[in-house]
Amino acid sequence: MESEVELNEIKVMYVASESGPQGAGYAFTKLESKLPSIKGRKFYGLISDEGKTYLSCVAVEVGENPETLGFELTTIPAGKYIKTKIWEWVGM
Repeated sequence: MESEVELNEIKVMYVASESGPQGAGYAFTKLESKLPSIKGRKFYGLISDEGKTYLSCVAVEVGENPETLGFELTTIPAGKYIKTKIWEWVGM
């Protein structure tokens, strides 16, 4: 179920999909493979540029260095967003 939420600014590490939202599974698999654990992590999918750009993201935890993990860093601006929980996620 989707809902609108107000988020504070969030620093995230990301993997960009080269094929837009269709490549989300591959991008998330690549992102997750570099993390020591995904348990308790906050993941985000960002679509911009009229659906042409898709970023698979994970919130940066305290003490984590995105560069040593091989990720680029960006910030999700504070604001209103649509939130949905994806059950039984299967990456590609």
